[in-house]
Amino acid sequence: RLLAMSPDALHPGIRSRQRTCFRFVRLTTAVAIAVPWSAALVTPPTGVTFEERFKARQDLARAQQVPGRPRYLGCTESGEVREATGKALLRSWPGGQVDEFWTVVGGLSGLDAFQKLLRARIPVRRLIFFDRDDLQLRFGQLILALVQICADRDAFVRALFGRSMASFGRLVGVSNMLDFLDLPCDLAVEKEMAAALPENLRDLYNVTFRCLAGQSGWPLAWPSFGLKEKIPQSHRPAVRLSAAQRRLGGERNEAFHINEVGWLRDAASYADVRQAILGMSAQEGAASEAGTCHFEFRQCELGELTAPEPGQQRLLFISNIDGSPQFMAGEAMDALERTLQGLPSNAGGDVSGDYQCCSLGGTLLLSTTRVQWLPLGERKKKK
Repeated sequence: RLLAMSPDALHPGIRSRQRTCFRFVRLTTAVAIAVPWSAALVTPPTGVTFEERFKARQDLARAQQVPGRPRYLGCTESGEVREATGKALLRSWPGGQVDEFWTVVGGLSGLDAFQKLLRARIPVRRLIFFDRDDLQLRFGQLILALVQICADRDAFVRALFGRSMASFGRLVGVSNMLDFLDLPCDLAVEKEMAAALPENLRDLYNVTFRCLAGQSGWPLAWPSFGLKEKIPQSHRPAVRLSAAQRRLGGERNEAFHINEVGWLRDAASYADVRQAILGMSAQEGAASEAGTCHFEFRQCELGELTAPEPGQQRLLFISNIDGSPQFMAGEAMDALERTLQGLPSNAGGDVSGDYQCCSLGGTLLLSTTRVQWLPLGERKKKK
């Protein structure tokens, strides 16, 4: 009754309560359109802002935890950082083929670097995905299996988010991604993909689909996010998001950066990766032979890596591990650098008289904050 009454006929204090009721209805409706498995296209009510809808989805996802969710589904780095990392790689690679490309699984942003190498026509002989987390490693296997199944980028996005970009009819981006997610979820694609996947990945796919297509579980992984670390905010929004709510990472937001940067930037970048993976798949897990290429998955700690074989050139992508003390402290990073050069791991030892840099190959250490060539050390006799 309060909502139906004319504001002019109400006492100022009651009028304030009416405005509060209207606001409650708007927010409740915003939450309702975020509920997964919607059977029909839902149009947001007039006046409900992007921030209200964004926060409503966050609140709903936090309340719907999904057991078995991998630690990362998307990337926690900004689009700008991902783009800059790829450029730094191409500027710093010494030339010639990549004998081994080691990349941490994480949110699969290592495929950005892979695509950059492919586009630059730099051959990659061996692609090795590693992670210390077995579930994250299986997530990497799932993504590559979906890449092999899905003939184009739209099919891949549909397999993850349950919605077709082609049916959406607009270029999905940060400004309209909530409209894209408001499309009815195509539940048939879940059954279709699960049937095509290896049996050992089906349960994980169902969990991933629930998180992405159903916008459930925490943190949320978004199709796009813009190029900055924080999602753009409307001018004078009715609900102002905090910096933490708007920021990538911090166990709050992840992103695939579809139509923005990386290997999902456009149809061609996805095709580059898919064609290469299909060409490698026949040699998966096999011993590397001359002229053949393959990819594999290994569960290991970063500190367990050893130096490349003499004459080999290795690319090692560690994402943002070197900037996170929870993953690797400074001393451990120093020890890793020495190990990759084939030098003793004791940082305090003086090796200047025992070793010298040589042209026998080395490792390009790439992260979101650094790019560093680590040449193999060669032992020489003391005079």
